[in-house]
Amino acid sequence: MFSRRTAWDHGLNPLTREQRELRAAGHSFLDLTRSNPTACGFEYPDEAIRRALSDDRLLRYTPEPRGLRDAREAVAEYYAGHGVPVDPDHLVLTASTSEAYHYLFRLLCDPGDRVATPVPSYPLLDFLATLSDVTLAPYSLPREAFTPGEAVERAPWPGFDPTARAVVLVQPHNPCGTMPGPAQRDRLVSACLEHDAALIVDEVFLDYAEELPERVSFAGERRTLTFVTSGLSKIAGLPQLKLGWIHVSGPAARRDEALERLETIADTYLSVNTPVQLGARSLLAVRDGLIGQIRDRLAANRATLDQALGGAGASAAGSPAGWYGVIDVGRELDEETFALDLMRREKVLVHPGFYYDFPRPGYLIVSLLGDVDEFREGVNRLAAALCETPGRGIKSNG
Repeated sequence: MFSRRTAWDHGLNPLTREQRELRAAGHSFLDLTRSNPTACGFEYPDEAIRRALSDDRLLRYTPEPRGLRDAREAVAEYYAGHGVPVDPDHLVLTASTSEAYHYLFRLLCDPGDRVATPVPSYPLLDFLATLSDVTLAPYSLPREAFTPGEAVERAPWPGFDPTARAVVLVQPHNPCGTMPGPAQRDRLVSACLEHDAALIVDEVFLDYAEELPERVSFAGERRTLTFVTSGLSKIAGLPQLKLGWIHVSGPAARRDEALERLETIADTYLSVNTPVQLGARSLLAVRDGLIGQIRDRLAANRATLDQALGGAGASAAGSPAGWYGVIDVGRELDEETFALDLMRREKVLVHPGFYYDFPRPGYLIVSLLGDVDEFREGVNRLAAALCETPGRGIKSNG
């Protein structure tokens, strides 16, 4: 009766299952996986957000497949703030970046076509690809992409499946925080041109790459057909206000055909609600205060993480961008067993690296968004546990 594309295994993994059992038994945890900004103690400009959603025009429905003009102009102004001129007519609004991926997979791929995606990576694209009847063709980021320092710019850019219809890049990378430098950008564009593949760039964390000099949006790319996605969820810390977008650039003829086709896809759904479109300009205007708080929190927790790991034979991998910290424990480790033991004994929650398809056992992932005192206590317990835990044999995570 049901589609094969939704035949997922709905069983809970051991970590989630036992966490739920312990919570039901009354246990509480130092949660180093919390990544919902609205649950992390930030001060939101409540009245300004309410005013942004109270426009009298919300009582009238004006369907615009690409999104209301005023909202698209507000997004264009956001990119102008990044030094990248953007034409509002080259934007298509969506309800989220996940929906943007769905639109783009449908635009670019026939059933069974392949899309090149990076590993390690946040575990989302597998589901979106399955729902869109697309096959993922993983490409491995160079080891330097999750090693501290500037070596990533000198690393050879990985090869892509030459049959891929599109190449996905996440910048800053989630969870590693790295970004391609100018030379890597050129190699990436050249590969897309060589194989006639479109480029999809997910930039939801772009505003959290302040320390990286190459923080330049791909929205300015003109050489190859390029789609840049982002939205309020990350750049304004407002995941509950569902507004994302796709910016289309590249050679004029292909860009215009892509926009025309995307408009028809968007017209089929018309999923972006009117209040958030009417409030887009105001919501983007109040984001600076929120971003400032989030950046301060990320910097403080990164410093705490570095200090805590120093005596544990581990290190913070990747680059200082995005919302996550990657811990390289410095040896092969049964990540799932360690995470379970840490939860049971120390009441600290972390994610094993294999959730993100890291190339070998020995990585742990933490969110840097949490309260600074809770984070400090949690990573100190984590570091102490690492000191007590020798390297173990590799456990199959399949």
